[in-house]
Amino acid sequence: MTINSKASYKIYVRKDEAVNVGGVGHRPFYLGDEVKHYLRLLRKREYLSYKLETSNSLFNKCIINLYEKLLQYKMHRLGIRLGFNIPLNVVDSGLRIDHWGFLAISSDAKIGKNCHIFGDVTIGVKDNRPPRK
Repeated sequence: MTINSKASYKIYVRKDEAVNVGGVGHRPFYLGDEVKHYLRLLRKREYLSYKLETSNSLFNKCIINLYEKLLQYKMHRLGIRLGFNIPLNVVDSGLRIDHWGFLAISSDAKIGKNCHIFGDVTIGVKDNRPPRK
């Protein structure tokens, strides 16, 4: 689930955008390009976190860290407006968000490909135990 190259970043963004536009006649009612923008910020931050971990140059780490902080600020502001709180490296490609509203995902959760989530949802673990089936 780690975005480790520009090519994988583009694949994640393409899959996220494809499912959020929807199929025939589907367009999210409340949401427009803000969800796409939020997901792009999320994916770019995931890629930058990988670059930050693997970079050997102190200068590159400083530049990447500054850029990542700017994206974190933008994502936080947009997340407040939309009601989203999605941590890095938790959701695989093809995330579809259908409804604005409170959406919180725990950093301990792992969500697979092509997940469709509505608003007013909390996904997480209780007492560090995975959910029961």
